[in-house]
Amino acid sequence: MSQAPTSIGNHPCHGVRKDGQPCTVRAVAGSQHCFAHDPALAEKRAEKRRLGGRNRSTRRRLQRLLPETLKPVVVLLLDAIEEVHRGELAPAQASAIAALSGALVRVYSTGQIEERLAALEAQQPPEQSGRRYPWHA
Repeated sequence: MSQAPTSIGNHPCHGVRKDGQPCTVRAVAGSQHCFAHDPALAEKRAEKRRLGGRNRSTRRRLQRLLPETLKPVVVLLLDAIEEVHRGELAPAQASAIAALSGALVRVYSTGQIEERLAALEAQQPPEQSGRRYPWHA
């Protein structure tokens, strides 16, 4: 991979944008092109695109969104999908894994809802006038 300087030069890029207009970005020092148009930096641009795509992958997004306790379940399910596709895991086994995983997620979700409900109930002022619900007469 070529290591071209990445500091900004003093002149505009000689490249042409997709819309046919001249590029207005400053050229990389030692080049007549900006980072996006410099042919010597094509490999570096491709690597940046690969890294960007990898960080936006479904698996990465799921990993950021899920609680730690459910991350192994997602990994197991994704692996099972790939194994079924390759013929290494019987679809019936994958169905069993999916059913058990679904049950686990439901139990976890119910626990989370119970915790949130208990926290909300703890924030409520004490009951008044013997009525449990204010909308009851």
